[in-house]
Amino acid sequence: MSRVLEKRSGIVFAQSMLLTCYIPFSLRASFTADEDTLLMKYIATYNPAKKYRCGNALYKRLEANVDNKWNWSKTHPWQSWQYRYRKNMEEFDRRILKYQKKKGIDPEDQLGIKSQFLSFDGEVMTDRSKETSKGKKRAGSQESFEQQKVKRAKLERPARFWE
Repeated sequence: MSRVLEKRSGIVFAQSMLLTCYIPFSLRASFTADEDTLLMKYIATYNPAKKYRCGNALYKRLEANVDNKWNWSKTHPWQSWQYRYRKNMEEFDRRILKYQKKKGIDPEDQLGIKSQFLSFDGEVMTDRSKETSKGKKRAGSQESFEQQKVKRAKLERPARFWE
């Protein structure tokens, strides 16, 4: 026979006839089947292609909920949503593909309804990894061919330490 004395900072204090003890209880919220369905629909709509589904931006945007479309997203931090997808990736991908076929969403579409490359302000961010290497020359290549030839000749001459 015991009774609860008080709840304080995640610990339940209980008193039995023999002694007083504390019983820690979990503050972690478990995922529900409905949350899995909502996450699947969100990913299928806003990131149809598989390419960036494991990235941070998709889940940060979900948690930020700028447009107040996803009130359910506040139940877990963005890292939990991301981990949930990664842990059950095969099942989610199968369900996403089925949902996309039903709704007529192109699974090859890289951007979806709103790109995951949109900042929270709605400003378009670009993927700069390919832009930097295309058609740009190095900073030192502004010299003429003759100047480069002279530099090479100086470097190729053997150094004589005895002179």
